[in-house]
Amino acid sequence: MHLAAVAAVPDPPATLGEIGAAVWERLWTAGQGWLSLTTDLDVLTRLAEAHDERQAMREQIAADGYMVAGSQGQPRPHPLLTHLRALEAQMTRWESLCGFTPADRSRLGYAEVKKVSLLDEMANRRAQRGAVP
Repeated sequence: MHLAAVAAVPDPPATLGEIGAAVWERLWTAGQGWLSLTTDLDVLTRLAEAHDERQAMREQIAADGYMVAGSQGQPRPHPLLTHLRALEAQMTRWESLCGFTPADRSRLGYAEVKKVSLLDEMANRRAQRGAVP
């Protein structure tokens, strides 16, 4: 079965906030070559919504402080930190499923951008000089 790649970025769902909508645009644009509206819409929606949730958690932690008072008044890490880490782990799994990690892009057959080393650059210049008639 062959799925058609996305021709244009689909409109973001109404459930997305500012962060989620920006992520929606960025991910659909980056993944246009391999993402499909038929199969990837739901997971991309969840991923973009998760970015909104992550931002809300981070803002709450910033407002309350990293350390908060525990049940006995003792300092303890903010309870949202556990939820934030779990959400981020899930987001990473969704990103991987959608081909947004270097290993996944390689698996999908999309080449990675490789920085040219100084040695490669010198070899290319030497080859170009030798090719000039």
